[in-house]
Amino acid sequence: MKNRQGCDVGLLHHCGHKLEPEGVLGLYALGFLYSMVGRHDEAVDLLARVVEKTDRHHEFLTYYAYVLAAAGRVEEAESILKEVLAVYDPTQPKGVAGSISGIYASLGDGDNAVSWMNKGIEEGYAARMHIVFPQYDSIRGHPGFARIVESIGVAAFWAHPTFGK
Repeated sequence: MKNRQGCDVGLLHHCGHKLEPEGVLGLYALGFLYSMVGRHDEAVDLLARVVEKTDRHHEFLTYYAYVLAAAGRVEEAESILKEVLAVYDPTQPKGVAGSISGIYASLGDGDNAVSWMNKGIEEGYAARMHIVFPQYDSIRGHPGFARIVESIGVAAFWAHPTFGK
């Protein structure tokens, strides 16, 4: 089985699970891969375990919200958005604004996703690394997202509305 970038999911699953079968790395890698090939219910189960093992860290909550939304569990994804918004403090460690952006993107809210992504970039969020993730697929084609892609210097195809579909 291959993901959308042509990676062999079986091989990656084996490696992640072999390295740390019940740890955060193995569970996250496997959940991420399942979501990449559309097996969202399995991804939800694995990422729920990751979220609990990491004391609900915002980075893992972001991807968990994405797989919940992809699995049609929008109300649960919206609940996670409220949880992450409640812990946002611009004076604290970087990344929360970027995580909020990812959750809004997962829910298809391009305007808020772009607004929070810009705020995250101002705070030092590593947008170059994260915009390739599938939670941003629903907002590719949004003019603000295209401006972000251009401003951070990554290839324009990442902003194309059909990428990832």
